[in-house]
Amino acid sequence: LPIAGDPALRAVVDAWEGHNEPVATDGEQMKRFAELEAERVRLLAAEGIRSVVGNFGTGHPVLELWPQFFPALEATLQHDGLLGLHEYSAPTMQYGTHGGGEGWLTLRYRKAYRKV
Repeated sequence: LPIAGDPALRAVVDAWEGHNEPVATDGEQMKRFAELEAERVRLLAAEGIRSVVGNFGTGHPVLELWPQFFPALEATLQHDGLLGLHEYSAPTMQYGTHGGGEGWLTLRYRKAYRKV
């Protein structure tokens, strides 16, 4: 972890992200990704570094795959980490949201909370 161990970077970085916009197409892929993320969280935490897990692209993962991601979320909670979701919309961030203040492109973490 030479980059993460750099004191100058630690002074300006709150948490370190893993893979950018991964896509799991089935439960086994999500399970393996969750195991990788959970181990990354633990390794960085041992060095005093917070993690961001997921970093899923807009609209991913499908709601049915969230339960397989639980091991990563549990490690994240244990080590004061964060969940990263890329959410975009236009012309405003509220565009495409529906009645309950949630959508697929923005505020979808609310769908995930309700589903899982």
